[in-house]
Amino acid sequence: TLTQIAFGIGDIGANPDLFNIMQLCVDQKIVPNITINGENLTDDYANKLAHYCGAVAVSYYGDDVCFNAVKKLTDLGMKQINIHALLCEETYENCFELMKKAKTDERLKNLNAIVFLWLKPKGKRNQFNRLTSLEKYRKLVDYALDNNQRIGFDSCSANAFLKAVAERPFEERKRLAEM
Repeated sequence: TLTQIAFGIGDIGANPDLFNIMQLCVDQKIVPNITINGENLTDDYANKLAHYCGAVAVSYYGDDVCFNAVKKLTDLGMKQINIHALLCEETYENCFELMKKAKTDERLKNLNAIVFLWLKPKGKRNQFNRLTSLEKYRKLVDYALDNNQRIGFDSCSANAFLKAVAERPFEERKRLAEM
């Protein structure tokens, strides 16, 4: 049984049929979710996303566009608003900074979580390098957990996450592994 579908569109206006497709999903009792880049998120688009979507992720390319999009959507009462942040060698320190900003920037007060997306080095244009140090990843996870920062991750980093929490207290480790 299909219950949800995840769309990734980048610029919200890129597909003129997007909201018709979402309506078809809703008609079939399928919850549409989407990842956007936050650019051109008008009040009209935001209201439509709030109407149709169960969750919206805003890709992190910079503070203002991303944070303003998060605020616009959470101000509409949406609870499942996440930030998607690429995790690789080149963005590693920025991921810490993003977690710090999530605790201090008023626009992010109702943010659900920061979801770290493990770099999948594909294609000739990719100039980034995959994070290979488990110790560095553990520091990132520990920082998030120790600072009550809600995080998530994609399936590509699930094994690394389990290794990263292996030294945490048993009950916490067990709870995190179950999630």
